[in-house]
Amino acid sequence: EVLATPKMRCRVAGLLLGLYAVLGEDAPEGLRLPFRLTHQQLADCVCSDRVTVARIVSELGKAGILGRTGGCYLLHRPDLLREAAFDRWQPSEH
Repeated sequence: EVLATPKMRCRVAGLLLGLYAVLGEDAPEGLRLPFRLTHQQLADCVCSDRVTVARIVSELGKAGILGRTGGCYLLHRPDLLREAAFDRWQPSEH
């Protein structure tokens, strides 16, 4: 079963990359978005639904690419998020 289409994963990853490029702040754990962002807000930005975006964010989290602290997203692996944005990264099947 495919949880999220690769193209939607690209759109979510691309949006996050853009947000980090413009608004990201250095943090000990990586780059931090200094505001809270809900799955629904992300979904609205990429013309998707909340459930699909939640699955994609979960995949990115399980891969160690993305995390959250205090409701703010942390980017641990910008290189892999960039790969996801260009459809060159796939979640591992465990």
